[in-house]
Amino acid sequence: MQAFKAVGIDANSSEKTPDEQFIKKIAAWNSLPQKKKETAREKLRTFNNNEIQEFIQQLELAISRQLVSVRVLPLHGAVAQWNLIDDAIVFIHNYQEDNNQHPVARYEIELLYSNGDKINGSFGNKLSAIQFLRDYECVILTPAL
Repeated sequence: MQAFKAVGIDANSSEKTPDEQFIKKIAAWNSLPQKKKETAREKLRTFNNNEIQEFIQQLELAISRQLVSVRVLPLHGAVAQWNLIDDAIVFIHNYQEDNNQHPVARYEIELLYSNGDKINGSFGNKLSAIQFLRDYECVILTPAL
């Protein structure tokens, strides 16, 4: 709010602020000379620098972290490992639990990332293991045409 106040704009509002007041606030902003808008932008950056830097840091981490491998260990068999979550899901879905001497006690899952991060999960049934993997699937967004 201080950044806007510095250029003469009252930007305070709440859920109960009437639409007419919002319209007046927007009109006041739109009528500001470009120089004052630039001043407000600069003050916003200055007043919120720590939050902006934290956001950029978190964004860089999220963008730079790539899945390297997915390991699944049904606790009665050998370790199986893939590079894609979908491959691990297919393995778990098709895994024949009843062809083994002992039933599956747990599914141990490990996700390894390019930045050294590791996420582990231990699950007592297929459905829970698959849901864990689905929670970490990469969502690919495509623009609407």
